[in-house]
Amino acid sequence: MAVTFYSSEDASAPQLEVTRNVCGNYQNSIDKVMDAILVTGYGSKPGCGWTKEISSDVPDSNRTVYKNNSAHQDDMFLLVESGKQNSLTIRMQIADIVTDLETYSGYSQVVSGCQTHGGQQYWMAVGDERTIIFLFYSWYVRNNSSGGYYLPHCIYAGDFEIDEGSNHKGWGLLGSYK
Repeated sequence: MAVTFYSSEDASAPQLEVTRNVCGNYQNSIDKVMDAILVTGYGSKPGCGWTKEISSDVPDSNRTVYKNNSAHQDDMFLLVESGKQNSLTIRMQIADIVTDLETYSGYSQVVSGCQTHGGQQYWMAVGDERTIIFLFYSWYVRNNSSGGYYLPHCIYAGDFEIDEGSNHKGWGLLGSYK
């Protein structure tokens, strides 16, 4: 499958918005953005070809698990959710096995990022059935012509090139933790 570019500025693209911000119970629409990028597509763009394995039916939770179509022996599970500390935090983690949203094994460290500058939120992604690179940033980052300390957050999840036979789990997760 060819690599596709996705952007919050595309026609019909879902927007990254705060959907709940009450007394420390924060939530954003990262699940809808990832559904569109990884699974369903939007407008004239198809999804990357991942599958949506499970999503939370717990009120005020939007944890969702996606599975790639790895070139290696085992597929990767990607857990995506809003952070609990800030309404614009996005958290991702990978796992070997997912039994349910609270039970998984062979998991990675969490990567996350948070836009604290408010205003319009933007995102871009490139991906295919094996890998996604996801960037997100605020209006402030996009329009700050003086440079400075504010940069987009970038998360990579998916396959890595490995020597044949060296590791049946040739995938990973890269990003920052805030």
